[in-house]
Amino acid sequence: MLSIISPSGEEAPIITKDYSITENLGSAITINATFPLTDENKVGAAMIQPFAKIREPTTHEEFYLDSPKIDDSGEVEVWTLTGTQKGPKELSWQYISGTVKSDKTRDYKLFVQECLEFLAQKTKKIAFQLGDISQDGKPITLNLAFGEQSYPDGFGKGYADDLLKKLANDFGFEYKWDNLNCIIAKKLGQKDSFYFVDQVNCQKIDMEQNYSNITTRVTV
Repeated sequence: MLSIISPSGEEAPIITKDYSITENLGSAITINATFPLTDENKVGAAMIQPFAKIREPTTHEEFYLDSPKIDDSGEVEVWTLTGTQKGPKELSWQYISGTVKSDKTRDYKLFVQECLEFLAQKTKKIAFQLGDISQDGKPITLNLAFGEQSYPDGFGKGYADDLLKKLANDFGFEYKWDNLNCIIAKKLGQKDSFYFVDQVNCQKIDMEQNYSNITTRVTV
């Protein structure tokens, strides 16, 4: 069972088991759901409108509705919903006009923590938190984990999601989303890390092999 949340915060159930969540490398997680317009689903269907959200019951992840479709060719209407993960969707809407910068005494270098705090301040609702980075078994700060980067003109002036991708590339970290929480992880290749690839949309891969045409001849 999914929930539909209207822009005003009202919530109603959608009774269906026909939905799937797709994890994409380098982009937001998406959801696809199909349900019949039965009496028990009519209240939820009435809430489907721009800026409405779908809530998935297992993870409690929320997705903004993208493109609802209706198939009325049968006796009962069938609705298909697609949605994009809440955190990255809201981040992509926000343009940051200001910058954060250091002075010449620091060679214009910024710590990653300074950049993320600047993003959090400008985006208001987005929170950035450290993943499981550790050194000698003890937790360490983002600054110690990733060092400094030089930004002579300051960091900022762009869409917030593009700025986050820039930080990931500059500092070499990976990240994932949990609703409005952005979790920063350690560098690629270490134990328990996860994989971030920029500008790649690669769904989970299904592999199929066919051995029917292979012939083996053994000669003694």
